[in-house]
Amino acid sequence: MSLRNVVKINRTAIIGLTVNYIAAKPKPNDASVSITTSPEEYVAVIQFGGYANDAEIKQYANHLESALKANHIEYFGNFRFLGYNAPFQFIARKNEVVVNVKWKLIKL
Repeated sequence: MSLRNVVKINRTAIIGLTVNYIAAKPKPNDASVSITTSPEEYVAVIQFGGYANDAEIKQYANHLESALKANHIEYFGNFRFLGYNAPFQFIARKNEVVVNVKWKLIKL
């Protein structure tokens, strides 16, 4: 019996599509894959490079939180980590920590 038969593997991938591509999104060939649309959101983002570990993610979340508080920007929800590169990519890695913000559009 292989390990795959013993352990249920559950993976989630989030792929952002711009408005231009939503109508033309691909249809999955695997029945276990589904595509859903999430509600629109406004987020604050801090970006950093290299391999991310828990301590570094926490450090950047703290930096982002401090910047939001200093600028009187209200945030809510959990800080989330987004990693964009495959584990075998060694240079030019991109990581982000994001959090939802309350945003009011002011029309002039």
